[in-house]
Amino acid sequence: MKRIIYFCSFGFKLDHITLATIDVLKKVKTIFFAVDDKGLNEFIKKYDLDKKVKKRENTDHKILSKEIIKEVLLKKEVAVVSYGYPSFINGLWNLIYEKALHYKLELKVVHSVGSINPLMHISGFYEVPSDGLHIFNSPYLSSVINFNKHIPCFILNPHSKNPFLIEIVKNSLNRGLYLYFVEIENSAQNYDLLTEIKTLDDFNKKVNLRNTLLITNKKINKIS
Repeated sequence: MKRIIYFCSFGFKLDHITLATIDVLKKVKTIFFAVDDKGLNEFIKKYDLDKKVKKRENTDHKILSKEIIKEVLLKKEVAVVSYGYPSFINGLWNLIYEKALHYKLELKVVHSVGSINPLMHISGFYEVPSDGLHIFNSPYLSSVINFNKHIPCFILNPHSKNPFLIEIVKNSLNRGLYLYFVEIENSAQNYDLLTEIKTLDDFNKKVNLRNTLLITNKKINKIS
């Protein structure tokens, strides 16, 4: 029998979970919840998953990846549940992906609600802009972006303390560009949020774990 790890997701909150994900959780031997969510206890009881649940807290990814590998070698089929798209900017996926070949494991992603489409919708991008759309991940920024080539852009995880990001924010404001924090409806709030950032102080006060920074050369006049 193949040893399979299913990477699943709630989307951005438990309400976003798909029927395909529920079917996988019903059939596997063990479930690792790498996130928590309001209503999770009721969800586990509803689908009689309690005996399968191995972890339910934000354990360090290196530790959790070792536990997942150990469990799949014993139980053959394991599911890992996170937020967002399971293989996109997910440190746990990256760690297990590196080990899968060595242990001859099969990794299967159960498609779910991801971040890019909601970010574009909230920001008023209903088509890909003619000059393109760039995406950066703040922890891995190694230089200041090229303002002639990289606008508009999304910068994910702006809460990271990357000094290049602060320079990007300062330069963007000095150039008269428009900056916004974009927040997708999630377990902490039941609405999307688009907040204009007009000063560096604004940025520092309003940045958090859930928002994404948008830098654009056009003011957003959003209808819905």
